[in-house]
Amino acid sequence: MDIQQYFPRFLANYTPYKKYWNYEDGCVLKGCIDLYHATGDVLYRDFVLDYVSAYVAADGSIPNYEMRQYNIDSINSGKALFFALEETGEERYRKAIEFHMQRLREHPRCQCGNFWHKQLYPNQIWLDGLYMAQPFYMAYEAKFDGMAHVSDITRQFQNVRKYLYNPEKGLNYHAYDEARVQFWADKETGCSKNFWLRSTGWYLMALVDCLALSMSITARWWTSSARAFGACWHTARRMGCSIR
Repeated sequence: MDIQQYFPRFLANYTPYKKYWNYEDGCVLKGCIDLYHATGDVLYRDFVLDYVSAYVAADGSIPNYEMRQYNIDSINSGKALFFALEETGEERYRKAIEFHMQRLREHPRCQCGNFWHKQLYPNQIWLDGLYMAQPFYMAYEAKFDGMAHVSDITRQFQNVRKYLYNPEKGLNYHAYDEARVQFWADKETGCSKNFWLRSTGWYLMALVDCLALSMSITARWWTSSARAFGACWHTARRMGCSIR
């Protein structure tokens, strides 16, 4: 099947991955947004807008958002709300963005300051969690908060470098248990035993998306914050990642 035929057919037959607001659908939404920006094909724009319109109520709430899980993954689909707001101007999307930001404000954290991965995995930092939350957080700071809390974002990347990075391998471990009670956690370092390729991809995309958003802000902010991302960015460049 030709690639140009595949995408319309895939989207026409797409079934939400879960019945509630989830990160998997958020990845599809993000891909459609990027494809729309790259091609201008309204197929991708309309798919995103139809999806979020079905889930976001008139008051900006998301009735099927699983709040009790405190799952950092749930923030990922919220990235599409910035696009929906820009395309439609509808206030409900602005309220839905605030709804997601409030979830982050209330999200449990490790003692070092990073968001827990989820209620089921307390006191744990997973690389994938950076992708799920930090680009949304950065987009919010850039658009609505004047970058007032951007140091919180950079600190969470710095903590990953501090607690999960293996200098010999030049890689971050998949996860870190601050409490050092999980069966997989090294009793001295708290790190998992394995490196997970997909989580490395999540991490790199979190870094790239946050850097891309921050580059649209003032040069003064970029100069002061570059140091915080510097070590992480060096790893990303070494692994062949770039921003265009």
